[in-house]
Amino acid sequence: MAFIFNTTIPLNELPTPLILLPPHEVHSVLLSTYIHLGTFSILVWDVINNLRNDWRLVSSSKQGIPTSVYFTTRISLLAYAVGRALLLTHPIKDCAKFQDALNWFLIVFVASTALLFYIRVCALYAMKKAVIGFFGIFWLATVAMAGTYSKTFSAENIRTTEYCLERPAGDLLGPALVVQLANELFLYLVVAYKVYALLVANLLSRSAVGSCSWNTTLFAVTRFAVLEPHLYCLCIVATKAFLVCAAYAFHPPVDAMFIIVHLILTNVWSGRMYRALQPTARPVRELPMISQAEFEMRFGRSPQPPPSQHPGGEQTGSPDFTSTQNSSVRVADEHNADANELKRTSTSIYSIRRDCKM
Repeated sequence: MAFIFNTTIPLNELPTPLILLPPHEVHSVLLSTYIHLGTFSILVWDVINNLRNDWRLVSSSKQGIPTSVYFTTRISLLAYAVGRALLLTHPIKDCAKFQDALNWFLIVFVASTALLFYIRVCALYAMKKAVIGFFGIFWLATVAMAGTYSKTFSAENIRTTEYCLERPAGDLLGPALVVQLANELFLYLVVAYKVYALLVANLLSRSAVGSCSWNTTLFAVTRFAVLEPHLYCLCIVATKAFLVCAAYAFHPPVDAMFIIVHLILTNVWSGRMYRALQPTARPVRELPMISQAEFEMRFGRSPQPPPSQHPGGEQTGSPDFTSTQNSSVRVADEHNADANELKRTSTSIYSIRRDCKM
């Protein structure tokens, strides 16, 4: 015979407030907490690892609006991540007001990050009016849709306890992410087009033929693809596309569970791009790159060795070892000079602080 006893347990003696929630909500809360704390550790590591670089930016004699926007993105996201960690793990008396305060940090971060990318593309296109107007409208739309986060993210206390439970609403999350994805995608495409055009022009200026061939085009694409800043931009667009799919494929709170991952990765990658453009920072590490001669030997026609010149003026098709070796040395020197010029060109066209003086 089984006996059932009705007993009352004081709330302060409960082993965890999650015992008052249904099992599926408990699973969502624990998963959100683990994801947030894991990605938050990445942000803490990035901040600590770049304290010296950030101090160089602060102590630099030339500081402008882009530098202020950069630090706004860092501080706002750090404040939001710390506050949300407290919201998920620490007792708070009024969870709704605390979440409203966190939403403002989130809105400031999204708006300032979009502004940093907007300044970058304006500097790249030499402040053309069409670029300023087109992407200015996209930036305003991004800020406006980010303002809906105050209606999307909310929190409440778990029963009468002082622990919080997030209550995201997915009605406005999808449209806001779509607008932000469109902005980031257009920014990536116009930057990719500009840098690719500069690479092709640089290769053609060093080519003896002076015309654009398939090898030249493909070689420029490979050089553009391995540039680290553009890989960061492509990853930012890819993670935002994943958030858009999650917003329409899943229900709350799963649809907003991975937003913190995208925010922190975006801040880390955009911070690395901005710091690499500053004179006080170390150059960005480049991925391994082959020379144009090696590229043509692998994917196209192998370069023909120069014909040897005999004293009588007769040319033969047999390659001379010395001339071939000197040609290889000249190709390597030209490639190194081309790489150095590309670095200087990329630094000049992306130098936000120098080209966007206010």
